[in-house]
Amino acid sequence: MIGCLAAMFAGGKASGVYPSDTAEQFQYKCHHSRSSVALLETLDHLKMVEKMQSELPYLKAVAVWGAQPKQETIGHIKVFGWDEMLARSDRVKDAELDARIALIRPGHACSLIYTSGTSTCRNVFFCD
Repeated sequence: MIGCLAAMFAGGKASGVYPSDTAEQFQYKCHHSRSSVALLETLDHLKMVEKMQSELPYLKAVAVWGAQPKQETIGHIKVFGWDEMLARSDRVKDAELDARIALIRPGHACSLIYTSGTSTCRNVFFCD
């Protein structure tokens, strides 16, 4: 929930992956949605980023909330532990956050939901 709200407050859209998603499906969703930040639960999820990093041109950073990563970068992608990500959020002034929140309007997409069960072209729904 924190990640979803953070994405919306930053002017972005939240999306998720299923526990059963492969590294290729993760890459597809990240690339299709042009994700710039991913919040990951485990170091196994970080391995998907490692495997696909050359095919994730929009991804700038990942934060792992369920474990402490050892590496600081994977290729061009910055890697943070959860505590470090939260500490970085303290750098954002309340006025800047308030200005971003003020731009949110009814009808703006706030979430992308990718349907499961398809192996090629996926369906995506925009929620507002």
